[in-house]
Amino acid sequence: MKLRSYSGWIVLLLLFLSACDSGAPLPTTQPAAELPPTAIPRQVLTDLVPAAKLRVGVYLGNGANGSKDPATGQIRGVAANLARDLAEKLGVSLELTGMIRFQT
Repeated sequence: MKLRSYSGWIVLLLLFLSACDSGAPLPTTQPAAELPPTAIPRQVLTDLVPAAKLRVGVYLGNGANGSKDPATGQIRGVAANLARDLAEKLGVSLELTGMIRFQT
């Protein structure tokens, strides 16, 4: 009896999964290392980062955003990695600040 009540759901799931595959080949993308560098006009860079230092606050209240390494005190995680990559791409220094709660 239990199998019969689940069989309808199983059929619906199989129909849904079979409809998800269009059969078309996936588009190919260039690896990031092969992409040409983006040229940022000097005036835009000066407007965005006037002190030649990118200051980023990383919310440490959610482990998915970032955390502070107890041994080194260094901020790590997705937000810190993105900030490091952006600062490197812009050619400016980076100042990471860990924040436990937002202040208004």
